[in-house]
Amino acid sequence: MIRDKLHLCDTLVLTLTVLVTLSCALEIDDAVSQKSETKFNTYQNPSLDMKILYPSSWTQIIHPPFTFENPTPFFMVYFSPFSANEVVQPEFTIKVQNLSSSDETGNFNYEEIRRLEESYSDFKLIKSGTGPTIANSSSYNVEFTYNDEQGLTKTLMTWITKDGKAYTLSYSAKESEYDKYLPIFESMLSSFTVK
Repeated sequence: MIRDKLHLCDTLVLTLTVLVTLSCALEIDDAVSQKSETKFNTYQNPSLDMKILYPSSWTQIIHPPFTFENPTPFFMVYFSPFSANEVVQPEFTIKVQNLSSSDETGNFNYEEIRRLEESYSDFKLIKSGTGPTIANSSSYNVEFTYNDEQGLTKTLMTWITKDGKAYTLSYSAKESEYDKYLPIFESMLSSFTVK
């Protein structure tokens, strides 16, 4: 009798393990399939000597660079898919800002993390540290979550400092949708170039 119950428990655990494994494999296959089926366009900004590939079905919004008429001290471009079903749209942004002469990479990393902690309610740092090589430069990654009126959002920010500028590439999505678009963000990130 006890042996039968143990056998039944083992069978249930094995069945659950197989189901969870299949579910994860299907999600990974879906993400890889979405990545491989995505057609990309090139966004290029000659004045900043940068370019990046982005999904052709995504919209792009450009925040103009600093001028005396528009004294915003940075340039930003947003890329996002449009889905009427999603309240919070996943977005990928590139922010380019001038560094002061006192900004060193380590100091910039510290200041950016401090700014993030102050900017987002319920900020929770998941991990931070050296990221992938981007545009032939070492990068720094910060992954975190925060709460807003739409719920829990997960963000991955990667930045490089080069020739007196900081290039921050970030990806944000509802936490439940984060893994769905992450492979596309990674493709975009690896395509980023700056001279």
